[in-house]
Amino acid sequence: MSTLTLKGATSGSSVLKAPDSGSNEVTFTMPASTGTLLTTDGDGSSLTGVGVDGISSSANATAITINSSEQVGIGTASPQTILSLDENTDAIIGLNRETSGGNGGDLQVRAGAGKGSGNAGGDLYLCSGTGTSSASVGKIQFGRSSGDDSTMPPDEIWTTIDSSGNVGIGVTPEAWDSSRTAIQLGTSSGGSAALYSTHDAVGMGENFYNNSGDKYINTSEATQYYQTDGSHVWKVAASGSADAAISWTTAMTIDNAGDIGVTGKIEIGSGFEFHSNNESRMTIRHDTGAVWIDGNCSAASFTDRTPYPETLQLAYDVINSHQKLPENEYKADDPSKQLDHSKLNEYVKEEDNNRNMSGVISCLVEVIKDLSAKVKTLEEA
Repeated sequence: MSTLTLKGATSGSSVLKAPDSGSNEVTFTMPASTGTLLTTDGDGSSLTGVGVDGISSSANATAITINSSEQVGIGTASPQTILSLDENTDAIIGLNRETSGGNGGDLQVRAGAGKGSGNAGGDLYLCSGTGTSSASVGKIQFGRSSGDDSTMPPDEIWTTIDSSGNVGIGVTPEAWDSSRTAIQLGTSSGGSAALYSTHDAVGMGENFYNNSGDKYINTSEATQYYQTDGSHVWKVAASGSADAAISWTTAMTIDNAGDIGVTGKIEIGSGFEFHSNNESRMTIRHDTGAVWIDGNCSAASFTDRTPYPETLQLAYDVINSHQKLPENEYKADDPSKQLDHSKLNEYVKEEDNNRNMSGVISCLVEVIKDLSAKVKTLEEA
């Protein structure tokens, strides 16, 4: 048998009264087999609305259970954890909605803090439920709720962690292949980008996901960049239908040796220079297409679009226009400060005052031919 003793005043309204005037306590005895105290009203039916100070209950069945392990169950008579809710019913745990105006209250969920030197704080785990198989694992979602006590799921989903551990921010992640872990970003307008990793690569892309091959997320073009085996790879794809297989074109690669491979053309708006040891080795003008190479090059490397002088006199004028700079400007150790480009004949002068060497060579050929003929004439005289 178990005994519950309640003590109270011996007089006044709404108080427990002792069975005799000489006692100020009432004793209730409960059968040991059940340990249950049943409170009834006058006709023997269950009495509702009974509570203790600080707790009010209108339940007509067991609402809260505390078992011998001090585990609390709400809506369940068999709690398995320190606090268990009825697992067969959707539930919302939160602060009450503000109904009379004013800001909503903040809510903090945290693990225990360590006390004393060398003692760590506890970990915090957010776990979804597991079904009868790994395929039916629940997802974890974060979002915004209006505070409606019955809103399930939230009014707006911001972040989803699916049953495979892939993350969607602003979008529910696609069904990525199990060989990849992905973070997918999207917007309400349908655009989507992704960061992903595999056992030997890490990459990012726009409008694609991988499930038994790469596929389009939306009907549009797609791009992808990834690093693998020390190399960098850029890929592009023409527009395709949502969930259709993608046929990629490798646009550019940089391999582990630093070699660059480009499939299409390179367009540069203001020209460019190749440098070695901080010195310009080759320059390409964006407006004229002129190329300067600091070093030896073969004529076989160029398309033969060589200008040729219309008259022998022009050829002589071009050659005779080559003059060195005045002594006060001439630099013996700097080839770029030796020829006076301002005196060059217009036939071989480029817009930036450099020489058109193909034109110079053509004029030189004509001058040598003429001089050779004159030498031969003198020898025969």
